[in-house]
Amino acid sequence: MTIEFLATALVLAALPGPGVIYTLSTGMSHGPGSAVLAAVGCVLGALPYAVASAVGLGVQLAASAVLFEVVKWAGVAYLLFMGVRTWRDTSRFELHDDPRPRTVVQLVGYGALVSLLNPKIPIFFSAFLPRFLGPEGGDATALSFAFLLVVLVVYVAYGLLAALFRRRLLAHPRGADWTRRVFAASYVLIATRLAFQTR
Repeated sequence: MTIEFLATALVLAALPGPGVIYTLSTGMSHGPGSAVLAAVGCVLGALPYAVASAVGLGVQLAASAVLFEVVKWAGVAYLLFMGVRTWRDTSRFELHDDPRPRTVVQLVGYGALVSLLNPKIPIFFSAFLPRFLGPEGGDATALSFAFLLVVLVVYVAYGLLAALFRRRLLAHPRGADWTRRVFAASYVLIATRLAFQTR
């Protein structure tokens, strides 16, 4: 494991994507504890792909055209569902003590599905990890889990930051409405981009 690996992993984890949007919106609507659970869920959803990559199955998964299409369109449908759900669920963006609290299973489960239904994740692992393997590189298993740890730290930071600014941004009804619409539109935008994604 090198500084280059950690720096690259940090940059890639910080890029906006479905997991980042979900963690931010959860932190904004439900607070810091829920944001942490959302981040954990996103990492758990990517775990099967990390394990597959570590044991050498990542390339086969990434190369499977059928699997890619199945996961891609399932991901598109799920992101659109999240967008519609966010747009309609105004209670999630009210400054009450979580008027509709989400259970641990819901928070972690939604996050896991966000990552599990993202076909770019197996492609990412098959393209990213091999660059750092070799005689002087790291172990595939260690690097896979190190990357997931970096993702967890970044997502938790995003979620806690969103929770920190929650009251300031949602202090007025108009601010709450605009915040909710931005997150809903973000889900739809990512779903649209994913629909045109090719291997």
